[in-house]
Amino acid sequence: MCLTIDNLDSFCPAIEANGIKLTAQIKDGLDGNRQAWIEDPDGNRIELMEMHADCLQYKGLKRLREEGLLPA
Repeated sequence: MCLTIDNLDSFCPAIEANGIKLTAQIKDGLDGNRQAWIEDPDGNRIELMEMHADCLQYKGLKRLREEGLLPA
């Protein structure tokens, strides 16, 4: 599972202050996005992603919208 976060620099300290431990600290991904990881109580990994405005995912969504394959 991946959750999109607007600002990892403020979000991660806030969740850590509430007892949620990061299992991987904030880092830059190969796709230009920033990411960190947490786990749920069962050990399932959850990615926290701050998407860069120019990332491949946004470019792909824009293209699909332009081609009418996704709603605007």
